[in-house]
Amino acid sequence: MLGIIQAATSAFQWVKILELASGEAYAAALQKLETLPAQHVRQFEFSLLRGVLQLQTRRFALAKETFKALEARLPKLEKYSRADRAYFNAFLRLCIRDTLEALGEDASSYSRRDFRSVDLQKVTPGVRSNFPLRGHPDWDYNEDIG
Repeated sequence: MLGIIQAATSAFQWVKILELASGEAYAAALQKLETLPAQHVRQFEFSLLRGVLQLQTRRFALAKETFKALEARLPKLEKYSRADRAYFNAFLRLCIRDTLEALGEDASSYSRRDFRSVDLQKVTPGVRSNFPLRGHPDWDYNEDIG
């Protein structure tokens, strides 16, 4: 029973964090994310959101560390479909590029070249909405509204 309560509480917290982040309250979202139990924060999407929030709050060195760790984990993710993994790869590469540029480091190996290979129609809607890849040439901006 306790596991169900913890899962429900974490799900509620996840929604609250996403709500804060979508309202550009990045520092508050990051603070709330850091209070979640470690087993949840280690999950890929929680870690990816942490990196995005670190980037948005200008904690570039931490963001780089988070994104690089996720980049190493990405090929081992079995929970996600091939399309979701390709999407995460493109999103992660964009985040790493932005972070490296903010640090004044070479980001040339992290181009947008792999965006076209991502079939947005096959990507889980929750993944698309939680981590919008607006730089994709086929991105539907109506998705941002609804």
